[in-house]
Amino acid sequence: FIASCYAEIVIRFIQDWLRHHPQAKQNTFYILELGVGTGQFSYYTMKKIFELRDALQMSDIKIQYIMSDFTESNLNFWKTHAALQPYQEQKCLDYAVYDLENDESITLHNSGLTLTAGTTKNPIIVFANYIFDSVVNDTFSVKDSELKEALVSLKTPKNNLMNNNPIEWEKVNIKYQENEIDSQYYADKHLNDILFDYRNSLKDTNFLFPIGPLRCIQNLNRISNNKLLLISSDKGYSTLPELEDLDYPQLDFHGSFSVMVNYHAIGNYFKRHQGDCFYQTPRDGLS
Repeated sequence: FIASCYAEIVIRFIQDWLRHHPQAKQNTFYILELGVGTGQFSYYTMKKIFELRDALQMSDIKIQYIMSDFTESNLNFWKTHAALQPYQEQKCLDYAVYDLENDESITLHNSGLTLTAGTTKNPIIVFANYIFDSVVNDTFSVKDSELKEALVSLKTPKNNLMNNNPIEWEKVNIKYQENEIDSQYYADKHLNDILFDYRNSLKDTNFLFPIGPLRCIQNLNRISNNKLLLISSDKGYSTLPELEDLDYPQLDFHGSFSVMVNYHAIGNYFKRHQGDCFYQTPRDGLS
């Protein structure tokens, strides 16, 4: 269902772009999926995108899907999967090992092409499903119009350690210590502006600031020459009322770990960069 929704958004976006920029037909539209995992979602989305493209008589439009993750082992699994072979053979699928918080370019595995601001012409379309909840976040508190950082410390019994790593994360106790901060907390003015907006817009709460996702978006913005369409689904908050009256964040453990995504801050970032954001109506479990 979600793959079908994404595919329809992508095709309509490409149609809109071509209406305003007919010359874009000469260049490839890249679709980058972050943190792919097994690749099941990628398969369903690709299938629907290319079905729609052909049904709408857009077969001459070059679209390339890029499956990415930060581990080589996942890439090796995709390369040999039978369901993905037809897309590889048609050269409309490629792969990348991509560290979304740090990498400032994307090198495609099959073609060897490196995507940078100098090599991309059309907008880059990015999917981020259940990945922003598992990368770096900073924690802050607001009380009486005062914004403080909340530094994290972890404590666990010695018998729960092996090679200085926890054996069972459920036995790790998380503590927070609040410290005063100045207005130049981050090196980036835009990030500071978004962060310090919460000093006046929130009353009494603890919240996560999605510094990892925002750095990822900054890198992708540069690679795409500020022509980026991000479509993301995750557990998270997208409105100010949802961010109010929250306790310190806790980690959810399920083989990996995850936190709630602050989509409100991510949307604010796009608005501050001559972009826009569109949220679905709030509902439990999915933003």
